[in-house]
Amino acid sequence: MKAVVFDKYGSLENLRIEEVPKPEPKSDEVRIKVHAASLNSADLQLIRGKLSSRVIAGLLKPGKVIPGIDVAGMVDAMGPDAIGCQWGQEVYADLSEYGYGGFAEYVCVPKSAIAMKPKNLSYVESSAVPMAATAAFQGLVDHGSMLSYRSAMIIGASGGVGHFAVQIAKNYDLQVTAVTRTENVDFVKSLGADYVIASDQVDHMNKRDHYELIFDTIADISARKYRKMLTRDGKYVACAFSPSAVLQSPIGGILSNKRIVTFGLHPDMDDLATIRNMIEKGNVRPRIDKVFSIEDSIEALRYLADRKAQGKVVINMES
Repeated sequence: MKAVVFDKYGSLENLRIEEVPKPEPKSDEVRIKVHAASLNSADLQLIRGKLSSRVIAGLLKPGKVIPGIDVAGMVDAMGPDAIGCQWGQEVYADLSEYGYGGFAEYVCVPKSAIAMKPKNLSYVESSAVPMAATAAFQGLVDHGSMLSYRSAMIIGASGGVGHFAVQIAKNYDLQVTAVTRTENVDFVKSLGADYVIASDQVDHMNKRDHYELIFDTIADISARKYRKMLTRDGKYVACAFSPSAVLQSPIGGILSNKRIVTFGLHPDMDDLATIRNMIEKGNVRPRIDKVFSIEDSIEALRYLADRKAQGKVVINMES
């Protein structure tokens, strides 16, 4: 099968496309014929050799690693213990805890890692959902206590996680203030945001408004500076890793009711089922910025690294 592989950390130039053996499912696994795979910042971190990613691929040097977390495709083989799965099932999956491997024509994953893809989405659209939408859902609902609040500021609202966060927050009837760059304002408005701040024209840090929940998908500003923007019982949640949020987290509970939280995403099939329900009802929909072929996967990753994508970037394995 065709796959994107690398065996050295650092540059995107270390990636190459090779013919590798088609994997065979273990007893509790299914094999997915991948129709599409979306890109995430975690793929860039893996390729560049971020410490947290080396736990998966190798501390000093990776083996022959296939990146790719989010996939959508069809079940084409099953191990004997993958009970309940059927050939031809249309599924999507988050592979972040299962060794990655999505940038390939086939991938094997535990049965517990797959969920039925939304009926009203194509494979390309479905591949854009798992990691980004789950990160938005867990950040807002589980860690952000969104259901207790009425207003939220979402920072980085045009990106992969951010554009889902806007839609999910609106699905639960929050008043949403979205922060993005000028060129993304119309895009973010189309997602349903009530107010949009163009961060390259207006310093959102100096606004006098207060928010019950601030959901930060970028975390490039100290969490301490956002504390003044929270209501008395408000919460700041960093989706991206934030050292300042880690340091500020215990302080918040001592000095005031304002909370500072950073979290790590975990794949959750129940969350994906809830997200699928929102998608099939028409309340949430992935937005695809660009679609690349597997031959152009390095160019796709460069495009993602520029952080200018509106929504998601996808590799279509069928093109």
